[in-house]
Amino acid sequence: MRESRDHEAEDRKQRELAEARNTGDNLAYQTEKTLRDLGAKIPAGDRSNIESKVNALREALKSSDIARIKSLSDDLQNAFHAISQQLYAQQGQPAPQGGDGRGPEGEGEVVEGEFHEA
Repeated sequence: MRESRDHEAEDRKQRELAEARNTGDNLAYQTEKTLRDLGAKIPAGDRSNIESKVNALREALKSSDIARIKSLSDDLQNAFHAISQQLYAQQGQPAPQGGDGRGPEGEGEVVEGEFHEA
């Protein structure tokens, strides 16, 4: 009993370090995967910034500095979130409609329908 209490703080710190490392590693992996998937859609300057943050986080994961790992994870997450928002805004623009009720490429007429129960 006494021994477990003596090691409680150390165990808590080790668990916190493991969680920070797992979170940081997962974030770095997901970010790298998303960068590969998006390819040229991310401007070179933004890509370089994100990649440098991933590299810094990967280096921090080798240490036992929990505060640094968490700080770099937050920094990477915030930077990537900002890029994601920009991409979403670019893609979220409504497609222009022609004046004849057709889609942007004249791919068919927009028809309203009614529903009646039989």
